Amino acid sequence: MRNYLSAFLVCTASLLPLASWAAENSSKSEDQPLLLWNGKEIPPLCFDKLLGPEAVEKVDIATCEKNDAIKNIKTLRTKDSFLKTSYQYAEEEESFSPPYMSYRVVGKQGSDVVVETAWRSGGSGRFSEVLIVQVEGETLVVKKIIWGGDRCNGGILDAEIKDEKIHATINITPADFPVIAYGEDRGIEAYADLEAGAASCFATVTYAGDDVSKVTLSVDFPWDESKEWVSRYKYQACFNQTFSKQIKEKSELSLVEFRSFVDKFFKDCVAQTK
Repeated sequence: MRNYLSAFLVCTASLLPLASWAAENSSKSEDQPLLLWNGKEIPPLCFDKLLGPEAVEKVDIATCEKNDAIKNIKTLRTKDSFLKTSYQYAEEEESFSPPYMSYRVVGKQGSDVVVETAWRSGGSGRFSEVLIVQVEGETLVVKKIIWGGDRCNGGILDAEIKDEKIHATINITPADFPVIAYGEDRGIEAYADLEAGAASCFATVTYAGDDVSKVTLSVDFPWDESKEWVSRYKYQACFNQTFSKQIKEKSELSLVEFRSFVDKFFKDCVAQTK
């Protein structure tokens, strides 16, 4: 997938429902696993240093919340079991998109802790990841970022550990389709050939470990070909026609079926314009 997405797997509001991490509730599930250090939950702001463009591989847990650049730090438990810290930047009186960092523990595999994060830094992006971390002495260490992205660009919808594998469902855009089908983009250029915006959730991909278990095409996307956005991309109009035909036949596809669909797109849309 591209840029942010390709670094993790491949790295406006979403048109598919994203994880409802903003719902607030002080209670937590009795069986919710915790990420502890010295008997206390690790502050969400530790992940603020482990993710994003200036990410480091490990942080000192004791000093995670010591940052003169932020103020009004508030931490609570959300209804979907995320531990969430909201804050303001010290130089700002208010923010149109207040920043926050939140995480929940998906489960544990030996000394590895599988974590799902959800956060924003104050801009339009709303990021989420599934990653493996460990507590090593006084530090929190990222071992691996498995999946992640900004909303439709790989954003996480769900994650769990089942049958000793990490399962997750992520959002994808049209420009991600060749990468999921073939493991490469096959010459499709995001934002030039196909839509790749963070609000264009055309499908979800469900993984079981490294394997794609299914791809679910969105049946709710507005297929108005008169919209200006369609004409911005070389193959988008043809892609939409191929896509709309497919969802009328079947919207939940195995990887083999999904590859056949993407094969048809290349045959009917890409090959015909060369």
